[in-house]
Amino acid sequence: GDVFLEIFWQAAKEVEAETPPRRTQQKHERLKAGDIVETNSGNAEITEYINANKVRLRFISTGFEAIATAEAIRAGRVKDRFLETASGGFIGNTTSHLSGKIKPSYTNWKNLFRRTQQRDNYKGVTISPEFYNFELFEQWYDKQSSRFPNQNNLAVDSDIIPFIQGGAKTYGKETCFLIPHAINTAFTKTVESLNSIVSGKHKGIVSLPGEKYQVVTGNDRSIFDDRYSAVAYAIEIRIANFMAKFRSEVEPFLIGDVLEKVSSLEKILRDKFL
Repeated sequence: GDVFLEIFWQAAKEVEAETPPRRTQQKHERLKAGDIVETNSGNAEITEYINANKVRLRFISTGFEAIATAEAIRAGRVKDRFLETASGGFIGNTTSHLSGKIKPSYTNWKNLFRRTQQRDNYKGVTISPEFYNFELFEQWYDKQSSRFPNQNNLAVDSDIIPFIQGGAKTYGKETCFLIPHAINTAFTKTVESLNSIVSGKHKGIVSLPGEKYQVVTGNDRSIFDDRYSAVAYAIEIRIANFMAKFRSEVEPFLIGDVLEKVSSLEKILRDKFL
């Protein structure tokens, strides 16, 4: 029994010797209004100290105001949501995630910058100042997307309204609207197809013996006595096919001035290509 007790006490002493002493909690001077603090997003000024869990501060470079704990402020972990990201925009007073998942609005917002900065076919396309702020973009996006039955496959279209109005392509409230991604792609392809038909480069119009022309589209194999009639028919078919999709999958979910702006789309297509 004495041997067992000796082993027990020896083990206890070894554990005690290896256990580091408790750190004494470092005391900080209480933050107060007017203090300038450093954060990972730059310097900020304390505007109000309510308690250790609620301190108001304002970032000097952007004016963004936040509420954080004194501990987070001293550790520099408070984020300036008005600070520009690498893409050029800034988050604003909102978040990019909801319930652990990236918001569709955030994905679409990031795509605006990716397209205009990385894709050659988007050279010259600009982003309006308000859409640089994700908070404002999200408010616009959520209002429009709420009307669509499938909100997870929407795209920000910057082509149709400028095509109708004849202006420059800009991502902004006045020149964009949400549509299903498939319709967004279909419009681009339709315009490309119409341009190729008009320029005589489209492979869907085939010359036949006897100076006749055949339009090859889908199951259609219509034959015409002259090229002009074949071209006009091919254009009519493509405009009609696109507008049928647009009217069934887009128009019922548009509201206000957007619906008014796109109401002349078919007329503009016909005027331009016929």
